[in-house]
Amino acid sequence: MRRELRRKLFSKEQKTAITEFDERMVRKLIRQITIYQDRAVIEFKSGLQITMKK
Repeated sequence: MRRELRRKLFSKEQKTAITEFDERMVRKLIRQITIYQDRAVIEFKSGLQITMKK
């Protein structure tokens, strides 16, 4: 629950769109990225999963 609250607060604090890679932010938000032949699955620490097809 605290993690979700921190994520929401972080999102509200952002003034502009994120336009460049920030490794520290990636490590805070993403638990795992799995690459398959036909898709990539990104799992966030909040439990949300996004599937990106080729």
